[in-house]
Amino acid sequence: MDKTIVIPMNISHTQNDGFDFKDTNYHFPDYFNVLATAYLAIIDIFIIVGNLWVIFIILSKVRKSMYLLSSLVVSDLLTGITSIPLYLLWLHRIDLFVSHPMCFGSLMTSLFLCAASILNIVAMTIERYIAICHPMFHKSFVKVNFRVILSVTICGIWLTSFLISLFSFIFMKTDFLICSYYNVYDGQFLFWAIILGVFSPFCLLSFMYVKMFLSVKNCFKREIVQRIRLTSSSSQTRQKNIYKALRKMVSTLCLVLMCFVFCWFPFFITIFLRVVCKECILPILAYEIILLLGMTNSFTNPIIYCLRHRSFRLSWRRGTYAEQERSNSHNFSD
Repeated sequence: MDKTIVIPMNISHTQNDGFDFKDTNYHFPDYFNVLATAYLAIIDIFIIVGNLWVIFIILSKVRKSMYLLSSLVVSDLLTGITSIPLYLLWLHRIDLFVSHPMCFGSLMTSLFLCAASILNIVAMTIERYIAICHPMFHKSFVKVNFRVILSVTICGIWLTSFLISLFSFIFMKTDFLICSYYNVYDGQFLFWAIILGVFSPFCLLSFMYVKMFLSVKNCFKREIVQRIRLTSSSSQTRQKNIYKALRKMVSTLCLVLMCFVFCWFPFFITIFLRVVCKECILPILAYEIILLLGMTNSFTNPIIYCLRHRSFRLSWRRGTYAEQERSNSHNFSD
């Protein structure tokens, strides 16, 4: 009969009693293994196919504004290629992750991709914040060499993420039996990593989104005044299009951030509580469900791009139409 495992939330004083991998007591219920495997297999296919499709569209458009978006798409794609398959392997062959190289490699890979996603979202928001709230300053460095600046920024994002992952190796413990963040990493490292790497950027991004929405609102007010003064219908149409573009731009970025928060913050909060709350307990099954929610984030982003960007929708329709034409032509020739 399946046994529910309860893990103390105090990382520094977590005991390993009852978690010997040679003992069959430590395992997930069969129904969870089946459901989790089916769920992750389905979304992993959509993550890989969806993000490859987005990359293809971005490469065909080759717009400077999509450079940072392409970097975020790559981090989502790598999550589907590496993190999810590793988790599925851990789910079914947990004994393989008792070895330090296997466990450390999987945790550092997940940390690397998570840090890259956060830094990409921060970079995208800062670039749009400067463009909307400080347009003159934005134009000044766009004229210099915007493509080089964005390329350096993207390289800096991935290099920083790699260094963070590499630095975390110092805080990994060797006396563990369960390969998980809260059992392998030092509690103080997790505490400051979540404070500085998750909660602080979220506060910064929230401030910038408020400023951007206020700036777009002021732009709308100025547009109304100019409409009264302008008699040219083309000028009125241009002002209206600018306002719509700004509003859609900010709302799209905000939606990407909100999906990230909804999917990953329960995971970060759970780990944070494991560090600060010594008496709290949580069933391990609940923790794994929260982790599954976090992995879903890489699945939601392509959907947002398709719903919010006209170019993605048009490419999808053209691709579907072309496929139908090829199918009809093939059937006719038969």
